[in-house]
Amino acid sequence: MSLTFLIILAGFVALALWLTSLLPTAARPAASEAAPVDWQDCPYRCVSIRRPGQSCQAVRAIAGKRYLPHEAPRLPLDACDEAFCSCGFRRHRDRRSHERRNAFDPRTACWTADREERRALRRGRRKGD
Repeated sequence: MSLTFLIILAGFVALALWLTSLLPTAARPAASEAAPVDWQDCPYRCVSIRRPGQSCQAVRAIAGKRYLPHEAPRLPLDACDEAFCSCGFRRHRDRRSHERRNAFDPRTACWTADREERRALRRGRRKGD
């Protein structure tokens, strides 16, 4: 009797969890409602070329490359062979696409071995420092 009761109870719990997963969740605000980004405050900002599904060979050759805003090529590219260029720019807050420090690099131990703040040990060039 108790085994049957536990199986039925587990079924109800599973059903309740499944039904709660079907409930609508809080929707993300639309892009226009999100807080606007002041791109001038992003010191490492860059742009890349946003290409549509069909793009010319010239854009495919430089796909994924990030440029400083003032160094980006003008669109349409000189070598573009499309009748109508629908490429544009995608803004990025940081021109680095991934973390450059490797956690498994043996040299990392040199920087993090003592886990202490080393700036406090520095002395200035003056006698009073």
